[in-house]
Amino acid sequence: MNSMESVKLRALFLRGNVSVPASKSVAQRAVAAATLADGVSILKNVSFSDDVKSALRVAEILGAKIETSGNEVQIAANFGLNAKVLHLGESGLATRMFLPIAGLTGKPFYVSGEGSLLSRKMNFLVETLRPLGLVVDAEDGLLPFRVIGSLKAGNFKIDASESSQLLTGLLMAYPMLQETTRLQVVNLKSKPYIDLTLEAMSRFGVNVQHENYEIFTIEPQKYQPAINELEGDWSGAAFWFVAAALEGDLVISGLNPHSKQADKAILEVLQMAGASVGEEAGKYHVQKSRLKAFVFDATDCPDLFPPLAALAVGCVGISRIRGVHRLKNKESDRAKVLTTELSKMGVKIFVEGDDLVIEGTKAIRATFFDSYNDHRMAMTGAILNLLADGETEIGNYTCVNKSYPSFFDDFLSLVK
Repeated sequence: MNSMESVKLRALFLRGNVSVPASKSVAQRAVAAATLADGVSILKNVSFSDDVKSALRVAEILGAKIETSGNEVQIAANFGLNAKVLHLGESGLATRMFLPIAGLTGKPFYVSGEGSLLSRKMNFLVETLRPLGLVVDAEDGLLPFRVIGSLKAGNFKIDASESSQLLTGLLMAYPMLQETTRLQVVNLKSKPYIDLTLEAMSRFGVNVQHENYEIFTIEPQKYQPAINELEGDWSGAAFWFVAAALEGDLVISGLNPHSKQADKAILEVLQMAGASVGEEAGKYHVQKSRLKAFVFDATDCPDLFPPLAALAVGCVGISRIRGVHRLKNKESDRAKVLTTELSKMGVKIFVEGDDLVIEGTKAIRATFFDSYNDHRMAMTGAILNLLADGETEIGNYTCVNKSYPSFFDDFLSLVK
């Protein structure tokens, strides 16, 4: 399919069962850990989104032999650097995570990408990594760039206000060195994602101690091969939870109720809004409810902004979603895109300080909804169609391949 294709939807209600794919965040961390392990690891329940494919390509460049069978991936690690270019596709996580890992080799390499990744500023990589032994030669902080040097152990101070993803890469890389490293971390955002990283590492036999997420002590350790079944994606599932609460009756499966994924916070927001959500044996039953406005701080889970904006449209009253400053360096400027596209549909929406403010409405205008080639915006357009007064056309809808390739197939199968 051409990524510039659009799709037209007319849906009034969703009913049925939907099983969400594995989390790309969990999968990419597992791929990285398996690449560092001495032996053969197996990942089960893999969803081959574009970001996961990018991580697997980098694993091969870092010496791993990859074999796939159905939704299983076998990773036979032999860590080293077999090419001069790491092509990361459009994955911000893979870029920031694999850069320190590749920096363990001591060999110079280039980092390249595509799509929106080429316009995402990464000046903080340059500033953060130089004291750690890696020199990033990036013009204007943009890809492609060259990396020289070798990651070194020591005591360092890291500012994680821009992103927790580089910290993820450092935490994963440092156990491979022969000396203990201590990282003092300030302004850490998205602590749940660091929990996800530490959990992924522990599945491969590596453990890191921390003091309130401010001091991380990383001792020399060896990654052990593992068999790892990947859990479902709460980020993608959030759209189904919202769709059902607005205009649906869905049973959502494939999720870990005890997950450390940040976007499990969707359950907290739905409770605030008065949605009907039941859970039994990991299956969630969500039904259309009369919804009320909510106030929620999404600083630690910024990927929830798009589905929460759709939820707010269907709530009675004025909702506020805090943490707008986390949205600019994503696949699109999501605060701007949400404001532009929802305004076209007749929604009163604006940014006030660090809040996205949305006034609920009973009906919205069907229109062309531009995804800006952002997977989460394309999914938002689909959910908003449930509230629209006619057919909604969603531009560049195949960008969902980044995280959830079967999203629109699943959506159409649930339309009643």
